[in-house]
Amino acid sequence: MFLSNPRKSILAIAIVSVLLTACGSKPITSGSVSPVDPTSDRFPFPTREPQEYQGNFVVSDGTSETKYFVARKADKWRFDINSNGSPKTTQVRTDKVYLIDHVNKTYAIEAFADLEDFDTSYFNSLTWGFFRGANYIEYEETGRNGNFISYKAKTLKDRKNDVLISVDATTGILMRQEITSDKDRDAKGAPIRYTYEVRDLKLEVADSVFEIPSGYRSTLRSKIK
Repeated sequence: MFLSNPRKSILAIAIVSVLLTACGSKPITSGSVSPVDPTSDRFPFPTREPQEYQGNFVVSDGTSETKYFVARKADKWRFDINSNGSPKTTQVRTDKVYLIDHVNKTYAIEAFADLEDFDTSYFNSLTWGFFRGANYIEYEETGRNGNFISYKAKTLKDRKNDVLISVDATTGILMRQEITSDKDRDAKGAPIRYTYEVRDLKLEVADSVFEIPSGYRSTLRSKIK
């Protein structure tokens, strides 16, 4: 379990605490993506994460939202935690695993990190909430608007929870998920609706996205919290 490694907790705990609470994007820039295969019996779109992409991943409970910048290119990846609209902490996997502090403009190498421990499986554990089409059942198409197809579905764990989904028909990526929770209520007793949205999605990522920003200085890992 990735939470067992304390050096991963700075991102993992922050992400999981948001995603586990719940059980209109810009155009795609890549023109080489194959259309979705419509022949799947259980899922009307692919349920796997793309091998190359970047975008802003946003989680909302109706009163507040949390935004992450995410990028992946083969076995390289980047995950930003934002604060007040700007990057606060970034974890990057390239030739090594780096932790970047944007507030103090410093970075550190995870000296004892095994690249295999921080492979794409670990990265997927951070982004699973946005690529979890396989966790839904009973899909019913409800409408189409340009390249986007809307579905109504149920959560696999609890069929009482309704899910509204918007999928890009070209890529098969879940662009928006609205999950109404029967268990979580707001101050007025109404069910809370959680929203997972992918914004500013691109399917081509420049190598510079994974580089340490110019002017940042090296520091000890213990100095980055």
